[in-house]
Amino acid sequence: MPLEHCDIRQLTPFTRLGLCRIDETLEGSPRQRERMAVQQLLTVMMQGDTSFTIGHEPSGKPFLQSHPEALNPQPSSLNSHLSTLNSHPSSLNPQLSTLNPQLSTLNPHPSSLNSQLSSLNSQPSTLNSQPSTLNSQPSTLNPHISVSHTRGYAALLLSDDCRVGVDIEYRSDRVERIASRFIRPDERAETTDEKLLLWSAKEAVYKLFSEDRLGFFDMRALSIGDGYLTMWVAKKRIAVSVCYEFTDDYVLTYVLDA
Repeated sequence: MPLEHCDIRQLTPFTRLGLCRIDETLEGSPRQRERMAVQQLLTVMMQGDTSFTIGHEPSGKPFLQSHPEALNPQPSSLNSHLSTLNSHPSSLNPQLSTLNPQLSTLNPHPSSLNSQLSSLNSQPSTLNSQPSTLNSQPSTLNPHISVSHTRGYAALLLSDDCRVGVDIEYRSDRVERIASRFIRPDERAETTDEKLLLWSAKEAVYKLFSEDRLGFFDMRALSIGDGYLTMWVAKKRIAVSVCYEFTDDYVLTYVLDA
């Protein structure tokens, strides 16, 4: 699936935001197209490395994972070479003695080399005892990830040093029908865009503190500035700054845990 208008931004030295438009003329359900776009966006952000994919915990929280074969495509190749060498031990010793007649005095037991090779070959698992460790650690490269998609767009936020949350919502008046579910009585949101902004911002903050399972009313927008808003999180007793931007098609919000 080709990505259209792919935009990768370096927000901080350790945090990147990816945004792309999805070709909705392709086959598949909207959700399938969105998920495929997120995966391809991840590949672009990882500089073409296709070994990384996005998995999800039972709670729905995303995480990075890698395919074992990508880092160790043929783990048995070394063992096969050792097996070949070990199956013809005599071919090694004559060559060594021809090159250096004194080898026999230095090594009175040339079979010890073969026995070592045999021992090594008999325990091939020792050569590959840790591939799962290597492959289970991609999150150490980008331990924090947040994903969002909406009609026609996908967003992905990756960070090496802080928790993150991102949300994207296409612009429409649908938010008017559900505004009472997420806007507190002490919050001010008069226009459709303001209501959509609060909805998206609270979604981003929810993802930032996903382990706390915040409710919409656990968050309160204190103020809205130019390109950012301040959100009070009652459970955490902290205020966070949520960045946002509007286009003709969507509102995008994201937050970094400083």
